[in-house]
Amino acid sequence: MIEFQFPTAFLLFPPVLLALFLFTSRSKSPLSKGRNRISLLLRSILSGLLISALAGPSLSQETNPPSTTIFLLDISDSVSKASLEKAIAHVESESEKNRSALIIFGGRAELVRAPSPERITVSNTLLQQTYEGEARVRRERLIPSQTNYASAIRLAQTLGIPRPELILLSDGQDPLGTFPPEWKGKLELVRPSEIPPDIAVLGTRNPIAIRTGEPFDIRVDMRSSANLKAQITLQLGKQRWTQEQVTLPTGSSSVIFRNLLPDAPSGSHTLRVFAQAAGDREARNNYWTTPLIIVGRPRVLLWTKKGPSSHPVAQMLRAHQFDVHEVSPDRMDGIPLQRYSAVLSVELRAASFSPKTIETLKRYVENGGGFWMIAPPEPGAGPEFANSALSPLLPVEFDSMISDGDKPEKPDTKVVNKPLKEKRESPTVALLLVIDKSGSMAGQKLELVKEACRVTGDTLSARDSIGVLAFDARPHWVLEFTSPARKEHIRDRIYRLLADGGTDIYPALEAAHLAMKQHPRAQKAGIRHVILFSDGDTRAADFRSRVNAMVKDGITISTVCILRGKFDPILMNNIAHLGKGRFASPGVSPRSRRSSQKKPGPSWKTGGQSPNAFLPNQNLLKRKRSREKSSL
Repeated sequence: MIEFQFPTAFLLFPPVLLALFLFTSRSKSPLSKGRNRISLLLRSILSGLLISALAGPSLSQETNPPSTTIFLLDISDSVSKASLEKAIAHVESESEKNRSALIIFGGRAELVRAPSPERITVSNTLLQQTYEGEARVRRERLIPSQTNYASAIRLAQTLGIPRPELILLSDGQDPLGTFPPEWKGKLELVRPSEIPPDIAVLGTRNPIAIRTGEPFDIRVDMRSSANLKAQITLQLGKQRWTQEQVTLPTGSSSVIFRNLLPDAPSGSHTLRVFAQAAGDREARNNYWTTPLIIVGRPRVLLWTKKGPSSHPVAQMLRAHQFDVHEVSPDRMDGIPLQRYSAVLSVELRAASFSPKTIETLKRYVENGGGFWMIAPPEPGAGPEFANSALSPLLPVEFDSMISDGDKPEKPDTKVVNKPLKEKRESPTVALLLVIDKSGSMAGQKLELVKEACRVTGDTLSARDSIGVLAFDARPHWVLEFTSPARKEHIRDRIYRLLADGGTDIYPALEAAHLAMKQHPRAQKAGIRHVILFSDGDTRAADFRSRVNAMVKDGITISTVCILRGKFDPILMNNIAHLGKGRFASPGVSPRSRRSSQKKPGPSWKTGGQSPNAFLPNQNLLKRKRSREKSSL
């Protein structure tokens, strides 16, 4: 094959040819035209040969270079001594046939013998698992506790050998997932004929941050090559936390640790997972770590007339892992309420609250603080609170007690024959349960929500529709709209929920709004209602516009605020108020429900946990029927 060192020299040929043509055409030589043309041709050939000589021609002939074999030998700890000796013998015998090189690797790779036609000889002391002196240093440099196929292949590529034959000798274990899927070389497995079983920890799913005393769930993802009995251990920091004996099926599976309570101080911790099984061949993939942040216990300020004497309410809160600070009425002024998650008044009369305390409490509630009150049992307490400046902050209204002398007269029981009304079917209901499954809902909070959803679904008729939408940082459909008659299916889908992830209510409301407008079963329903179950701990968003848009499309919203851990009842109450629905907060004391009339403002809360309390108001059904009747 002819090659030119300076191929650009051929650019001179056109101008030289043009110059020769002009010179010949203007020549006054007495030669004939035929001789002039022959002269031009000869001069052009000579010029072309001269330019070709300037381009530096050379003649090359392609030859077949000797093939080179590169052996990639796995010396990691997972390769047994017998298998390693077998691989070394294979390398030494095969290296006599070709030019060959040897690369040994674990977590890192090293070139032991450069390409050479000589036979490869491997020292056993270099590769044995029991070694001393210089061999120990060299082996530790390769990180034998790991297996990194990619590092060995990259080192082979840097040798610059065209089209080498790569032979990989390994036990085939790849816990780090480094084996390239596009591998085109030869793979020879050096391992016993009977492969022992193996288990691996693939990862964990758990909330990043939890509160002290707040139960949560952890899901450990596992993989097993056979049905094995294994022991899973969770370690928080340096102390063993919990341990379970499980049976792992073949393939991928998950082990769930439920209702875990962290017994550690506030701050950043490391959660470690260990897995052990009899006969496990690879121990390097039985370990996993993940960060875990523990937030301090929620602080509650308890106002009681007994003072710091361990009131029964304080004992109950402490049993639920709350940090309770008890204060008597004469020490209520001057306490910075913003340090507390909630303020609780227990059996205090209205006169115990000074104007300064009421003003401080008002600012605290307006800034998102929680205030609960257990009313005193005395009959005269109601009128006192009704006329107190504290009344606008309370979720209920107090009225005067009715005395025996003011009992109303018995109504006239005369029977009046009224015409029978025409029976009409009530409009169908499309009920969508929107459930918060974030990490803050782990433990008993999510279990309460699951049970409330099950009971709520049982109150619907077969003509209605029910759907379940769960959310953490984004919404996930658990069950699209279906008939409530499929109780077992609905219960099974709800009970599969697991708490993990962050919290963002706004995208869930968007998805609920879209489903109510587009799903065929929801479009045909006479009443479309959404129930939001959450603790309200979410990022700020334009909830007012979203809820108003849903109400404009004929969709009402009720909310259930779970009062455990960190929560925001004000947001949940406002959503229900704007959504023309009801607000429920399980956990409010029964004594605060002595009122005869609820306030319609944003601070309205009810403590009823009956399933019917979560359904659309029955007055809405009546108004719907009256509109249909008038349209007829």
